[in-house]
Amino acid sequence: INHFVMVWGARSILMGFQPWVQNFGFPYAKRSQDMAIMFSGGEPSLRLLKQYKISYVAIDPGEKRDFNVNEAFYDKNFPVAFANQSYRIYDVRSVTKGP
Repeated sequence: INHFVMVWGARSILMGFQPWVQNFGFPYAKRSQDMAIMFSGGEPSLRLLKQYKISYVAIDPGEKRDFNVNEAFYDKNFPVAFANQSYRIYDVRSVTKGP
């Protein structure tokens, strides 16, 4: 699927639709595990956001379904760049711009 952030904002994404990723031979297992950690919040999340140089985190119904999203962590620590009834995009560049 085409995530609206990638289509609308001309941004790359960390990982797309898993069956397609597998089909193209992309090693998705580690990245999927790291995404779960990033969505869970806390210090490990911050470390991985920085490691992958993430600028924005999109939380939508798919992420809520597929990951144990700690939206309270993102609400507390990052400004919301966009929100509607189903989607929230957090600006996490404050983490990735560090030394």
